[in-house]
Amino acid sequence: MSNRHTLCSETLCTAKRSLHGNAHCITSSGDASHCTPSSLQPSCLHEQAAHALLARLPRPRLGCFGVIDERLDMGLVAQLADSRPDWQIVMVGPVVKIDPASLPQRQNAHWLGMQPCARLRYLLAGWDACLMPFALNESTRFISPTKTLKYMAGEKPVVSTPVKDVIWLCGNVVEVAETRATSSYRRARSCSTSRPKRAADVPAKCWPPCRPYVEAAAPTACTS
Repeated sequence: MSNRHTLCSETLCTAKRSLHGNAHCITSSGDASHCTPSSLQPSCLHEQAAHALLARLPRPRLGCFGVIDERLDMGLVAQLADSRPDWQIVMVGPVVKIDPASLPQRQNAHWLGMQPCARLRYLLAGWDACLMPFALNESTRFISPTKTLKYMAGEKPVVSTPVKDVIWLCGNVVEVAETRATSSYRRARSCSTSRPKRAADVPAKCWPPCRPYVEAAAPTACTS
């Protein structure tokens, strides 16, 4: 058995510490500059493709990208679309482990399927807010979604269901929707957190360099 355990979810790490005293949480990370507005290349092929996908959709547009599976609350997506037919719900990603026929079909709910990774930031740029409509079940008990950081790097308001790691890592920036996603979206749109501050919080809080944490957890495993 290893004498050190490293995990990417604080919720999971907390649960494991009772079984292993040397468990460490190393949060997910990535290149924040990949999603910032300044990284976009006007008129490139992916920008043109994203524009073609979104141009027919009026604003406001609320978007979510990632694998579409049992971790998402389809009932919540349907409720949000029904409660605000003037909002466009844009869902991007492959459908996995669930029947595609189970996806809520509404005039204002748009399922764009799998898109190239390089195109996601251009789709993100065309949204007014980002959604993380996770179900609260066994599949999401220990998740720590990296899309939170990408949305923040894109300088967009973010609304999430109360996933524990999202609250722990970004609760001061992300709007957590306990029950009414519509009211939470309004607050996210009008919140005092400015777009530059959301972007600044990514490297400062939610996108920390991993090396110091790795070195602290397993110093003998790290070399220059």
